[in-house]
Amino acid sequence: MYWKIQPQVDPIVLNYNIYFGISLIGAWWQVFLFPLTGLVVWLINLILVSIWSKKERLLASFLSYTTTLIQILLIIIAFFMVMVNG
Repeated sequence: MYWKIQPQVDPIVLNYNIYFGISLIGAWWQVFLFPLTGLVVWLINLILVSIWSKKERLLASFLSYTTTLIQILLIIIAFFMVMVNG
């Protein structure tokens, strides 16, 4: 995303709906909030998994799988944001 979305004055598309078209626009830096959210979720879940891995193995596994799913979804979102704005 860093190489495809450059700083600019014009607003960029943040959300595109197939029924209504562009439904959310914003500043160029707001595109990077999705990866930042993924990083924060990953760090929080990493800390929780390290704490609970000895006591609650099922909960630690659930958090690990949930983190993986969230990261995959955020990668897909980032791919489509680059496609819409590129």
